[in-house]
Amino acid sequence: MKYFSHFRILIGVTAAIFFLHGSASRAYAAGYTLVGEGNTASSSSSSSSVLAETEEAEGTTHGGNANGETESSYTLHSSADISGVTQSVYTVQDNTGSTSGEGEELISFQDVYQHTYTMFRDLAAPQSPYDNSRYSCTDQKMSYEDSSYVSRMGIDVSDNQGDIDWSEVKASGIDFAFIRVGTRGYESGSIYEDNLWEKNLKAAEAAGLDTGLYFFSAAVNTAEAAEEADYILNRLQGETLNLGIVLDAETIGSETSRFDYLSKEQYTANALAFCQKIEDAGYRPVLYANIFWEASHYDMNQLSAYDIWYADYMTTPQTPYMYRYWQYTDSGTVPGISGTVDLDVELIPRSELVNHYGVFLLDALQQGKTETTSAVAQNAGDTSAQKSGSDSSDYGRNLIRQ
Repeated sequence: MKYFSHFRILIGVTAAIFFLHGSASRAYAAGYTLVGEGNTASSSSSSSSVLAETEEAEGTTHGGNANGETESSYTLHSSADISGVTQSVYTVQDNTGSTSGEGEELISFQDVYQHTYTMFRDLAAPQSPYDNSRYSCTDQKMSYEDSSYVSRMGIDVSDNQGDIDWSEVKASGIDFAFIRVGTRGYESGSIYEDNLWEKNLKAAEAAGLDTGLYFFSAAVNTAEAAEEADYILNRLQGETLNLGIVLDAETIGSETSRFDYLSKEQYTANALAFCQKIEDAGYRPVLYANIFWEASHYDMNQLSAYDIWYADYMTTPQTPYMYRYWQYTDSGTVPGISGTVDLDVELIPRSELVNHYGVFLLDALQQGKTETTSAVAQNAGDTSAQKSGSDSSDYGRNLIRQ
């Protein structure tokens, strides 16, 4: 997901943000709790004209760089070098004086360019339950497994990927896909339809992948956020999705962007308006975010009811907050797709699998057995599990990646 930017120096706990363009600077107070370790910045030539051409031609694109951010036309000079660190440093300071789970906690994180930042971790928001040591990656395929969670692989695509052979994608081990349905222009405010979303959705479903949609948002108020939700719903016309519908809001990094300078309260209100519309229509709302957005743009406690699709291109996620999906690279290669593609991993609670597919199926899949669930259930004398297991065994196998 492209056009993220870091060109902000955040001073103090309620920081003012300074955007530098040539020798001029613009201060923007937003009540952010993100604190930059660097104390100087310089800018080179602006890329706004290039971004404007992209917006007018096809709407904003979906991609990204390390940590879900791309470096813009400036340089941050960090006062600390923690180049060997790929995970957040927790419990630096607890301003509550207790461990009650309320209040805030000061933690540090970094981007791929070794810029170090400090943020207040909201202890009232849902915290990550994952053990980062349980992640493993082989040939770009990420997996996770512990006593509570299993994982499966996915991708996210737009018309930037061109024509896709979804049968090849499925055969390569990809189980799900988020497909861009449209974007809102960050300058004009106009909505652009992704040229291939409908074709990609039908072909991915036919190949046996679970599917969801995402919209690249540039909503500046709740009315526009609701309009974006309605845009998606009007095109779906009640069609079922296995996955959710994602609000993908990202910093553009252009001086001419109408979207980059909203308050934390407004970004959060927009997300709530979008998610409510999607939920009311019977779909599952999902929010795309990286650690910068979680630190400075979203109130994570207010958004706690919704799944997070988290972007971070470090070796392990740095976020302290709960997430369902992790977009871990924008430079993946998958058979059936020309060029690079974003790769994602979904973390699925084992309890969710048991509730939906039965404990016998879960045990059989975990142990790598080939016998059917109905046979396992029959040996256990459970006739009710025979039917539910036989109906869902293929889908269950796709969910649990050994």
